[in-house]
Amino acid sequence: MSQKLTLTAMFGLSLFAIAQSRDGERASISSYAPAFYDTGGAFRNEQKLVLLPAGVKPVTVSLPFGLTYITLSPDGKALYSQRFFDPTGPNSGLYKIEFGPTRASRVAGSEGLASAYGIGASQSKIVVSAGHLNSAGLLDEKSCGLFELTLASGKVRKVLSNSDCKYKSSWRSISLSPDGEQLVAVRERSLILVNLGTGDVRSLGVGFYRAAWSPDGRWIAALEYNNRYRTILMNASNFSKRRELPSSEVVWSPDSQHLVAVGQQFLCGGYSGTLELIDVKSGHRSTVPGSTCKVTRSIIGWVNVAGQ
Repeated sequence: MSQKLTLTAMFGLSLFAIAQSRDGERASISSYAPAFYDTGGAFRNEQKLVLLPAGVKPVTVSLPFGLTYITLSPDGKALYSQRFFDPTGPNSGLYKIEFGPTRASRVAGSEGLASAYGIGASQSKIVVSAGHLNSAGLLDEKSCGLFELTLASGKVRKVLSNSDCKYKSSWRSISLSPDGEQLVAVRERSLILVNLGTGDVRSLGVGFYRAAWSPDGRWIAALEYNNRYRTILMNASNFSKRRELPSSEVVWSPDSQHLVAVGQQFLCGGYSGTLELIDVKSGHRSTVPGSTCKVTRSIIGWVNVAGQ
């Protein structure tokens, strides 16, 4: 059974030591843990994050309300999401939930955004696939598209328009480049590159379900189905396909050396899985100690539980 703790109680623990390369030097980054979102019982206020630190029992972090599509901040210290339908509070706009202690706040400038189907974040901005409410507080079919929200100013700018507000037309699995100038997203199973400054779009292929830019900016990983699921690794400098890896959650480790996969479901009864790391250089898969049959949802990213 999982421990139920706040992140504050975990800060003294050494949970998962990794390293990041910068300009040839290795800078230590420690105490990250992969996390998935558990909705709990519908409408019973049981929603939580479940953290899977290596070699430590899973830790649950209670959340103040239900969430829809989620993205973690690049530093792993907060998440951004839209509030799941809740009659007690406003459901438009985006929320930032910080960890240690857990606290939620509405993102300034986001109040008019509604019906989000995808969200991505850099350190300076959020990009969301959504609609924008009109002056009467309603959503019309011409108001949906891809929106950029600058965190410092709260300014919202439409980057691209959709023909309607249907799920099929939306941008999903949005992932920003580390500099915040470009993004990749999946739309109608096409992998699309978007230049946020110009609004130019470029197709990088079809048959994809989700994609993610690596934290170091060098790679794009995309989950493809072509008779079987596989992860395609692309060079982000020229978008050429460099190698094929096993199926994964397309979630990068903070050091850009591994992708997260959930495997061995058949050994866990089919309702849960085991956390695995795929080495992007060799393709080798390794099991994260202590995670066997503990994963019950898709991994959303790595939470930073240190330095608070």
